[in-house]
Amino acid sequence: MKKYKVIKSDFLSPEDIDIINNIKHIAEISDNTAYDVYLGDDSVTSVSKLPLAYLCSCDNHFAGYLTVFFSSENDINLYACVLPDYRNQGIFSSILNEVTNDIKNAGINPECIYFPINKFINLSDTLTNITSDTMPDSMSNSPSDAAIHYLAKRNYSIAHIEYKMCYYFNSSNSESNNNSNAFNNLSDCPLELLTRDYDEHTSEFTFWIGDDYIGGCMIYKYNDKSLCIFDYEIESSKRGNGYGKYGLKLILNYLAKDNYNVVSLHVSNANKKACSLYKGCGFIIEEEVDYYSL
Repeated sequence: MKKYKVIKSDFLSPEDIDIINNIKHIAEISDNTAYDVYLGDDSVTSVSKLPLAYLCSCDNHFAGYLTVFFSSENDINLYACVLPDYRNQGIFSSILNEVTNDIKNAGINPECIYFPINKFINLSDTLTNITSDTMPDSMSNSPSDAAIHYLAKRNYSIAHIEYKMCYYFNSSNSESNNNSNAFNNLSDCPLELLTRDYDEHTSEFTFWIGDDYIGGCMIYKYNDKSLCIFDYEIESSKRGNGYGKYGLKLILNYLAKDNYNVVSLHVSNANKKACSLYKGCGFIIEEEVDYYSL
């Protein structure tokens, strides 16, 4: 009989991080999807009374992990992954039981416990079936059905859905690249783009007309080839003038000069206007992230 042991950690050593990343990497290749993980960040003020990570070993082999992130004092995000060869053997259940008990014992009463489940979206289906006017209420092609079934049994339900959308700078597939003409002459663009680096990974991009702030976003650099856009916004009083598309085109033109392969962003599936805007600028839906909450 296999024996499972859940190891709790308040701090992740380099060895722990290697174990988690190895599990994540193997699962992503097997499942053809991406798994989120929180490995701790000194720049984030944590209010956690819980361990940062739960590692599950089976017969002296690490088989799964769960990491904990407090997005606020009242909201907890849980990120978990189990190696394909060890699924349907109670590992996910064992880890989640430990977390649930620790939440109770710590006297934590969160408003929401979120559990994101990533679903890979077939690119050909996306390109054929998604139009700028219609977005699906649900997409599913997930290898995580067992986790979803288990969460449902624990009274978790879908709270909201996000799409991960990607823009590829040098794709040989013209359909999946930029039908948006993002690299056309922007001489008619009324916006001026200003950038400011916070550190080697994070930069702020803002759009202006003279001294009038129009909008902006943050850019996070994962590595030399991949970036992420987050907190993209246009001031509410400035909307309806096409500034959203102009701003994205300015960003894409600026980033293209540095030979990046891809830039990604997340958007709520309920935000149809934003989904349409991003698709109109050449972004494609690659994943659906279903946030289950308790």
